[in-house]
Amino acid sequence: MTGVQTCALPIFWLQKRIDETSALFGAFVLVTSGFFALRIVHTNALQVTAHYPWLLLMVDSLVSERDPIQKTKASLLAALLLGSMLLLGYPQYVFISLFLVALYLMVTASWRELLSSLKYWVLAGLLGTLIGAGQLLPTFEYFTDSMRVNLGIDFVAWGSLNPLQFFQWFNPYIFKGYALSTQGFSSDTHEFGLFEGGFAVFALMLTLIKYKNIKHHKDLAKFGILLVAIGMFFSLGRSEEHT
Repeated sequence: MTGVQTCALPIFWLQKRIDETSALFGAFVLVTSGFFALRIVHTNALQVTAHYPWLLLMVDSLVSERDPIQKTKASLLAALLLGSMLLLGYPQYVFISLFLVALYLMVTASWRELLSSLKYWVLAGLLGTLIGAGQLLPTFEYFTDSMRVNLGIDFVAWGSLNPLQFFQWFNPYIFKGYALSTQGFSSDTHEFGLFEGGFAVFALMLTLIKYKNIKHHKDLAKFGILLVAIGMFFSLGRSEEHT
């Protein structure tokens, strides 16, 4: 779990633009969130997730830095992070990281900043893919032989959340087995729970209430709100069969 714990450091550096106390507390909330605790059985998935804050830190540097040398350093570090994620053998979480980066850039960066950094993005993508190719190619080959290739939309929608399960934001033990229904599951259903910690919910509600009055770093608040909204939308899917 050392990798998960160290993911607090880049969150501290990113949020330090606000103030040190908020940055430290934000890093603490991330590391102690229910997401990591409930999914401890998927170690490689959590290790990939622990790269996300580091990747966002490099992306932020690529956009904000004006010195070409600093941009190159950030690009190379981003390539190492991408390669490391690919080598962990959990490509679906790597895909989620790319979505996370795209949303962050959409909210915080201008088109001019994106275009001025285009060559650095290409460099990071190519080098990162080459670093992770040793695992990426075998993973793709294994996937083509997997029974999951042609299972259709029903399999993709399996595990979708029922809207009622969002009550777990306020009480993680409201449902037996940590899920609304355990039909089709083993008795060990903790990874289907939905609880990120009490403060995360409080912070989200406070941000929504105070959003119009936020004067500084409003782009970060917008990024967080959009991330929650999009995540909720995609998590619902077909909830009538399994949750």
